[in-house]
Amino acid sequence: LRVGLVGAPDVDAYIAARQREGVRSRTIHIELGHLRQMLQLAVTDGLLARCPAIQKPRRTDRKPHRYHSPEQSVLLLGALSRIRDASAALAIHTAMELGMRAGEIMSRRWSDVRWEQGRCGSLWIGERLDGEGRVVWTTKTRQGRTIPLTAGLRDALRRQWVRLGSPEDGWVFASSRKPGAPLATFKLALRRACELAGIPVIHPHGLRHSWATRLAITGVPKAVAMGLGGWSSPAMLEGVYQHSISRLEVDAIQQASLTPPEAGPVS
Repeated sequence: LRVGLVGAPDVDAYIAARQREGVRSRTIHIELGHLRQMLQLAVTDGLLARCPAIQKPRRTDRKPHRYHSPEQSVLLLGALSRIRDASAALAIHTAMELGMRAGEIMSRRWSDVRWEQGRCGSLWIGERLDGEGRVVWTTKTRQGRTIPLTAGLRDALRRQWVRLGSPEDGWVFASSRKPGAPLATFKLALRRACELAGIPVIHPHGLRHSWATRLAITGVPKAVAMGLGGWSSPAMLEGVYQHSISRLEVDAIQQASLTPPEAGPVS
């Protein structure tokens, strides 16, 4: 490698290309962060004389997250039965009900499912260790959390668990093509399910946004939503609650409205 092979024009072109693909600025920022780390390693190893300057893209997106309304989510849930890949359909169902990130879903194992905890069971989301005790996966905030299961999701998970022979461990959402590997067709299956339901196609993270929207509409406090969704800052929820609050405000103002008295005779 030589200095000059990676420069500002190349980075600008990369950012523009990724934005044309519809990739969020936050994701591009993370990708460029990885690039900086690799270039710094190249400098340390003597492959580069210096690390070229790489600009940071704007952290906010012009377009907000795309999400489904509660009515559209019901249609999507009904379309999952027509998805051939049962594991992918169950993963989508889980994301819709629990608002988990895609990485959190793909890394779940049957030992994380607590069937008897709480009213309908729960799912533990935390770091994963290898055989030598090293952390091989952790949550975005590096903190674990327990999410209660809904009755419908618990039944769906249990049917899959029984179908697989009631395993003590193993991937909850396993690949249908590569036994022993986690699911890798989540995004494709979600696109197909949205098309079957006749609703807008969204990114897998949009399911998390749709879930948070339903929490906001039903009046769940932000503090509770933060604990369930694993957000470390309430600022992450501001946008979600902001576009949902209008519906709450309409309902509230209607409930608090005054009924004018009937007009009586003028004295």
